[in-house]
Amino acid sequence: MKGKLYLFFSGIWLGIIFFYSLQTPETQGNLDNVSNNFNSIMSFLKIKIEYKTFRELLNIGGHLFEFFFLSVFLYGYFKSLKLHYPRFIALAVALFCGLIDECIQGFVSGRVSSVSDVFVDLVGAGLGIVATYIKDSISNKKFNFIVQYYS
Repeated sequence: MKGKLYLFFSGIWLGIIFFYSLQTPETQGNLDNVSNNFNSIMSFLKIKIEYKTFRELLNIGGHLFEFFFLSVFLYGYFKSLKLHYPRFIALAVALFCGLIDECIQGFVSGRVSSVSDVFVDLVGAGLGIVATYIKDSISNKKFNFIVQYYS
């Protein structure tokens, strides 16, 4: 049951990623609102940041966020299947999804396909895999401590 839930979340998350890849820059007007709010906060704090730099940071953060959670969901699914090396498989599938995502963006008017975005997707997925490793290590140590304590 847990595996099906992870597969469901992976599919929904991937659908959201592909949905936003199909959007033209004109339909993403809410990004301008975020930029304006951020600029007002930065000017209040007397910190100057260029608009282009902020947009690039926002783009990188979005890719990291998207593929972090995609890899976590994929890892949960592949782990439930009891496959060998589920982290590696989840990372490879996330990388493949990132490649497809960038290919989709190449066909949308006003969007560009970028190798650097694929690299950022891979880094985000890698961070998700590292997070699953840390979570599993902590869980195993807690369990081992409990078993040793009561043995």
